[in-house]
Amino acid sequence: MKSINRDWTQIVQSDGQLNRQLAQHVEILYTGLHGLSVQRFWLEDGRSYIYKPLPPGEERFREIRAYLQVMPLLTKLAPPPVYPSLIAYAVPADELERLQQSLSNGGRLEPTEPLIHPVCWMIVEDIGVVEHQHSPAVLEQMVNQMAGWHSVEEQHLTSLPQTGQKPPLSQAASSLLERWQQVETIVQTLLTSMEDTEASLASSQHSDSTALPWSELAKPLLSALQSDIQHAMKRIAIQPAVLLHGDLHAGNYGLNPQGKLIILDWEHSHAGSLFWDLYHLIDLSHPLFPREMTGELRHQLVERYWNAGSEVTTAPAHSPHQRAALADYRNLAAFEYDYLLYAMIYSIWMLLLIQSDLQQQPPIWPHALLLAQQYETKQHLQQCLKAWWTARSEELR
Repeated sequence: MKSINRDWTQIVQSDGQLNRQLAQHVEILYTGLHGLSVQRFWLEDGRSYIYKPLPPGEERFREIRAYLQVMPLLTKLAPPPVYPSLIAYAVPADELERLQQSLSNGGRLEPTEPLIHPVCWMIVEDIGVVEHQHSPAVLEQMVNQMAGWHSVEEQHLTSLPQTGQKPPLSQAASSLLERWQQVETIVQTLLTSMEDTEASLASSQHSDSTALPWSELAKPLLSALQSDIQHAMKRIAIQPAVLLHGDLHAGNYGLNPQGKLIILDWEHSHAGSLFWDLYHLIDLSHPLFPREMTGELRHQLVERYWNAGSEVTTAPAHSPHQRAALADYRNLAAFEYDYLLYAMIYSIWMLLLIQSDLQQQPPIWPHALLLAQQYETKQHLQQCLKAWWTARSEELR
């Protein structure tokens, strides 16, 4: 959708509310933790748009920055990801210079100049109701698209943030190593649960096979995990950074009414390890967007990424920059091994965070949602632990 020649500052009032005399119908889509509501609205000509007020604080410009710095890079991909077009955005007059500085591009604002308004906001294209799916078919499409934006060349990433909304791997891993007793408790509990589940399954199937003695493997497994975390930190730390979406929970992608994959909310885009987008898509839990994962599907998605969009015929499977990021991995098995370690580090880190959130008053999320997130994280971590230990044992044979 091309920008419409309108005075959008008349449609958004000075208090940040939509002018109901001009916006004839307004529908609240969702309200964020900051209390601001994203809304769909219609004008007198029957066209609808999405209004997104931007919260105060240091990061208020990050979604504007994404539209002005990251989206132009996406348009050069084949095929480019589909996302809502930016129609207009506004900033207070006294913050215009800070916005220019945040862009780190010499103060040049493109493709759309900002409007001056007392409140910071964006109006974007209405691409219709997005059906948020976490099906294998949608995930495979997402991995293909991800391989594309990870191929953006390194010279385009220098002005982007180098960290996202979660700590980098080195910080997350160091945190686990410093709290290793807590890590041991989490892993031992999961191993006991795995043993009980497999024993129950064998009994229900009247099998004569004996369940793996996971609880008896706790000591060597934890020792191996501690060692592997230290080595994985070093290997992944030297990977060339790639362009990351940064926030690939199921609420940020889905199918529009025409069945086309739409990828939303690039505000946390930054440069970092390719494993972050993979982990966020496959294994990172979210209180509002639960999903299921299996060991088989996880392997298929990692393998699909390794093949890096082989179905895209208009571009090479890997760009030179992306090949550099994968250069340390001699084969898919080595790449998947490090993915599993990466996923385990962040999943254990997430379990410690969820434990803290459950004790917080008032809680950041309702306890029922946090408990569901905790359960999902444990399920994914169990799968990764089993796959990692199996791969490690086979490697040592």
